[in-house]
Amino acid sequence: IGGMAPRIHLIRQAQPSGTVLAFDAGNALGPAPLSAWDQGTTMVDLMRLAGYEALLPANHEFDYGLETLKRRRDRGGFPFLGTNLSVDDGGSAFSKSLLIETPGPRIGVIGLLSGEAATLTNPEHFDSVEITDPRNAAGPEIEYLQRRGADYIIALTHMQEEETLSF
Repeated sequence: IGGMAPRIHLIRQAQPSGTVLAFDAGNALGPAPLSAWDQGTTMVDLMRLAGYEALLPANHEFDYGLETLKRRRDRGGFPFLGTNLSVDDGGSAFSKSLLIETPGPRIGVIGLLSGEAATLTNPEHFDSVEITDPRNAAGPEIEYLQRRGADYIIALTHMQEEETLSF
């Protein structure tokens, strides 16, 4: 059973038991009707309300173009992780990683997108975005998070299962 209402309910139900970390590994901002009619605005608002920690932008996050995606990131108030994404805009559209302090362990999070994502939406939406090899991007970022004291590393991945398991 999908939808944001059950998800928010589960997150809130679990919170009294301890730390709850909610992430999304992509395609949250499309193509579902909830996202399509306002280009992901409502979905980002609901993710913020639910307390999401981060989102990995995947092919459908780019459906409305990079500038719209940046506006959704700013509206959400949580990082859009793109460990293997770089953008030719002179800024930092995506965070490379995230380190979360909990009452227990320190948790590092990276976001890895398959190169095939650029072929699953309008290629023009990836004109200024480069998807680098996930393996080459993951190693240095994992080392960086470990140097900062991460006890665990979570990899949000948006790729075929066999590609993910090949790490």
